[in-house]
Amino acid sequence: MVKNAKKKILLIEDDAFLAKMYQTKLTKSGYQVIVALDGKSGYQKIVRQRPDLILLDLVLPVMSGQEILMKICQQPELQKIPVLVLTNVSQPEAIRDVWRYQVKEYMIKSQLNPSDIIKIINNYL
Repeated sequence: MVKNAKKKILLIEDDAFLAKMYQTKLTKSGYQVIVALDGKSGYQKIVRQRPDLILLDLVLPVMSGQEILMKICQQPELQKIPVLVLTNVSQPEAIRDVWRYQVKEYMIKSQLNPSDIIKIINNYL
């Protein structure tokens, strides 16, 4: 059995193509992957399904990634879930703002391939 076979990752990503690609790669690595294509449904899945890790884009329809982070910080039971930001937002002020929400990693999509992302995820699961 793969060591992370039962670990559940919630991927909140509005680009359906990227979401499918990450889902496929993560599933092949032994993770159970839940996908949300907008912020509101992503937050609902956090509350209902309690994933072991959240991969979060910041630019999302309906509710932004930063709004999701604020809501997570307001609920102690959700604060225990590691959040890894996976986005193309690379402005220094945006990166600085997100760190106050106790994210574990801030990853720029265009700078990492899926294998790199999986290695980083493996550090937390």
